[in-house]
Amino acid sequence: MTDEKNKLNKPLDGTLIGIIKSIVDSQQKISTKIDDHNKELEVLRMNDEKRRSEMKEQQENIDKQQKKIEQQQSKIKGQQSKIDNQDSEILKQKEDLREQKSDLIQYFGLFVAIFTAISIDIQLLRFAQNVWQIAGLVLMINTAPLFFFFLIRWFYKNAFSWDDLFRFFISFLTIFIAGMYLVNKGGDVKPQIVIERIESNKTEIIESSKDNEIIETKEILNNNSIK
Repeated sequence: MTDEKNKLNKPLDGTLIGIIKSIVDSQQKISTKIDDHNKELEVLRMNDEKRRSEMKEQQENIDKQQKKIEQQQSKIKGQQSKIDNQDSEILKQKEDLREQKSDLIQYFGLFVAIFTAISIDIQLLRFAQNVWQIAGLVLMINTAPLFFFFLIRWFYKNAFSWDDLFRFFISFLTIFIAGMYLVNKGGDVKPQIVIERIESNKTEIIESSKDNEIIETKEILNNNSIK
């Protein structure tokens, strides 16, 4: 009986040993896989840390570049502000030069116009025979430079509107027509004055001829006495 039991137990022992070995092998394999997996996880963790470190460095570099860009933008804004100020100053200087030029042209034109008007007044007043003609000529001649002055101011400085310029034109035209009327009115008494001047010229010519005859007679007598 004992021998039979031993015979029966031997296969069972072999089976248990095989099962135990397989379990041990399985555990070793599982342990090996776990170790390999842990190694892979460690590698992944290290790679992740490395990646995080690189990303941090990149972010720091980006922040530095962003700061540099902001500094450059600030400098550009400052330079742009200076350029704008210089442009506004240049425009102001150009406007001042334009105003000075327009003022110079205005005053020079007014001076030339007044000088010309005075010269014409002097020449024409020599032929004026009465107060009416003098007043009419003064009005006619002096309205031209005044209208010229207002015209230049309107053209260069836009000091007046079209309506104002039209009013000035009508006013000066009215004054000019009034001057023509006074000249014409003064011309009504001109024939009598012309006759008086002709008589006066005749008298002057006769007296001058008499004086010349007396001088010639004296010269002849002096020449005869010398001979």
